[in-house]
Amino acid sequence: GAGSPDSGCREGFAGTISSKQAIPGVWSNKGSGGTHDETPYRMKWCIRCVTYFFAAASFIPSRSVFASGYQDVAVVVNTNSQVSLDIGNYFQTARGIPQTNIIRVNTTTDETVNDSVFASLRHQIESYLRTNNLVDSINYIVTTKGVPLRVDRGDLGGPGSTSASVESELMCVLGPDSAQIGNGGGCLSPYFAQTAHFSRRAFGIYLITRLDGYSLQDVERLIDKSGPGVLLNSASPFILDEDPLWAHVYDFLNANLAKARAVLAGNGALAILDTGTVFMTHESGVAGYASWGSNDHSAVLYSNNGSPHNTWMPGAIAETYVSTSARSFMTATTYGQSLVADLIQEGVSGARGYVFEPYTSAMTDVSILFGRYTSGYNLAESYFSASHYLSWMDVVVGDPKTSIVLSSLAALPKPIATDSSLSAAQPQPAPSAATPPRLLTERELQRRGIHIPGSTAAYRPERMNTVSISPTWTGRCTTAGPWP
Repeated sequence: GAGSPDSGCREGFAGTISSKQAIPGVWSNKGSGGTHDETPYRMKWCIRCVTYFFAAASFIPSRSVFASGYQDVAVVVNTNSQVSLDIGNYFQTARGIPQTNIIRVNTTTDETVNDSVFASLRHQIESYLRTNNLVDSINYIVTTKGVPLRVDRGDLGGPGSTSASVESELMCVLGPDSAQIGNGGGCLSPYFAQTAHFSRRAFGIYLITRLDGYSLQDVERLIDKSGPGVLLNSASPFILDEDPLWAHVYDFLNANLAKARAVLAGNGALAILDTGTVFMTHESGVAGYASWGSNDHSAVLYSNNGSPHNTWMPGAIAETYVSTSARSFMTATTYGQSLVADLIQEGVSGARGYVFEPYTSAMTDVSILFGRYTSGYNLAESYFSASHYLSWMDVVVGDPKTSIVLSSLAALPKPIATDSSLSAAQPQPAPSAATPPRLLTERELQRRGIHIPGSTAAYRPERMNTVSISPTWTGRCTTAGPWP
């Protein structure tokens, strides 16, 4: 059923339930119609002057850098959860967040709650923001592990579902879209595809991310590897892994991966686009990642539970086309579909997942995501400018103000490596620790349709198209329900 680990992600929103399709047993990932008339990606970088210290690893700013930069960030901690309190304290100390910006709530530690529990949580947060005159001075809110994750209102199956992630609902509080909370179907975000840097006053919402993972240690490592101004070598790869077996019905998501490659190359980043049937794993020094996760037809041949088993640079972010990838951050979670918690455990600094069935039009537009992130926008701005809906199913994990600076002066990642079987006609399991992976030759890159800037390896231009279901938007939410 919808919302379960094995639920189908149905056809993209088209206005009526009868227009949707689901493929039993797999996550369907196609929406019909439309081209994406998006605003230009590039802006001149506006980076504050910061003294950078070069080390063996990638640069992470000192705490003094953060002190003046997190005045507009509030953190929600649950007084009934020790891990929530520990994460809140660790993040507050690491980023110099004012004590006034710590919102202490009294609620259950359950990940899934009903509407009445959510209503109490919402009331506590709204009351604190009002009482402390923070309504318009806060731009970003960060929830923590131990705070409820998703609201189950009992109708998980349709495009008009009133269930949602806690974070996506809270984005609407105390603003012009507050009436949309719990209304059903979500509404288009006023920040989708925007090129302006975010402020609450300009857009009337909050950008809300979450600090979560399997353990306190996972979250602390994420915090340590993120923050404003992470310096990355421009050779740190962004891995974009298509699954051509979905192309006959779901090619717009593959097309967005191809578009992302072009945008990244234009921004001076190294983008590796795999258009073959191999599920890419065991890549080194990854700066960004997007794939079909466990929904890749070949994932089971190369991976356990759809995890890429990569090593990740500080500031690395990820998206997977998986409909319930953020259904839980508990270690006992049953598999079926892959989990963003595994990516957090591997070492990414940011990821977006979905707590219930989101439908395909809610998937992150990765061409916007990576374009923004490599153009001076922070993590929250990048994810939410690439996200269509409010009051819906998504949750973004990470420090909202994490940002990267690409430079050829930064420490280089390890060379990109992969298993020797990737050039064979039939895929084989990923290499074991006893069998080190082998570097791909340029001929093998060419055979797989991967293009690396500066290389003569060919890229298959027929994979480059602009089909997308992303809408053009100039107004606010006026009705409940997703749009194609």
